[in-house]
Amino acid sequence: MKGIVVVCIVTAGVWAGREWSLQRCARAIATRDYPTAISWLQRSTWLGPTTTRSRFLQARLDRKLGRFDQFAHSLEQAKAAGVDSQHLALEQLLAVAQTGNLGVLESRLGKLLVEQNDQAAEICEAFVLGCMQNYRFPEAEKILDVWQADYPEDPEPHYLRGRILEHATEYDSAEQEYREAFRIQPRHAAAAFNLGRLLTTRQKPEEAKVLYALCAGLLKHPHPAWVGLGRSERSLGHADAARHWLTKALDGQDRPEVLEVYRWLGEPAESAKAQAAQELGQLELDQQHFSEAVRWFEQAIAANPRDWKVRHGFATALRSDGQTERALKEFETVSAQRAAWQHIDKLFDQLQLDPKSATVRTQIGAAFLEHFSENQGLVWLNSALAYDPECREVHRILAEYFEAHLAGNPHYADLAKQHRQKLGKDSGNQQPSDNTP
Repeated sequence: MKGIVVVCIVTAGVWAGREWSLQRCARAIATRDYPTAISWLQRSTWLGPTTTRSRFLQARLDRKLGRFDQFAHSLEQAKAAGVDSQHLALEQLLAVAQTGNLGVLESRLGKLLVEQNDQAAEICEAFVLGCMQNYRFPEAEKILDVWQADYPEDPEPHYLRGRILEHATEYDSAEQEYREAFRIQPRHAAAAFNLGRLLTTRQKPEEAKVLYALCAGLLKHPHPAWVGLGRSERSLGHADAARHWLTKALDGQDRPEVLEVYRWLGEPAESAKAQAAQELGQLELDQQHFSEAVRWFEQAIAANPRDWKVRHGFATALRSDGQTERALKEFETVSAQRAAWQHIDKLFDQLQLDPKSATVRTQIGAAFLEHFSENQGLVWLNSALAYDPECREVHRILAEYFEAHLAGNPHYADLAKQHRQKLGKDSGNQQPSDNTP
């Protein structure tokens, strides 16, 4: 009999420990402390079999961290475990919205905020993220105002507003918003990282170094923070310390889980693989180790050939290394990219005056697609369709792009067909319309 009592006590203790872990996980998700949430969820699995709540929390975490392949699997497991279908439907809707497809959520936004008031912060976050994906910043800021007023102790509205303000080059205001997010939640890794990056560009590397070190301690895969530490140490003139962190960041930098962390922190996917090599190239250039600088910049260029700042560093290293002809060709490419960027800057000014202009968004998208970033180019072009779904120029550019890249993605054939259908059956030989940007 005593043995049975002991077993019951132990079982009850394990159950209570598991439930407590899940409560802590849910709390960490709500306060945007995702590394802690992951730890508590893992701890709950050590204490016993998964539950409906643990399945739901796993799906929500996967969505919020942008793990959409894993999210689909987690959602199926949550469904099989008996999680309420209404909760799962909302998670699915929010996942679709935060990737930029706002259609259904946008049409139901007001109703959802009333009917599912306890999920208002999650709904607002997904809508804002979707708007940011489409560069629809005025709409995002309106929702941020509501979200922040209703949830003054949520750090996320401040963090996302900081991202928008930084994009608009309002750096003082962006810094204030990042700091406020970090004040509310000192374990907000993305706020710490983005504030550190902004401070580095604003010539405040000492404070940036502290933030990057904190961020490195929060992340399971701290490679982005290690690059930030290397950049800060280089700015401070600490060459050996910079080389230590940057070399450390090279190890495993191509792993999908590391690239996932970069994306979650707001770093463009195409730049992630190039960052450590770029910083090492600049470090060796600063130290007048020109051959080594060339070697590192070559690696960075191979990873991200459209970044004009990387290419400018490469050209400078080549010239310093005596490779004059190669340097001249690189400088010519940089000059063309700078001219394109100046054109984009003017388009950004136009967009400030008319944020809903599909024409300006099309021009920005086309320029990004040709000169800088295919990913950002596609996002801008799709944002134009959000305001003018029938914009022929966008459909023409996207049809041609997907047709030219069929080998890279099996879904591109369907996408190309969809855009051709928007143009008409004879669009393959059709000249651009009179309103071509």
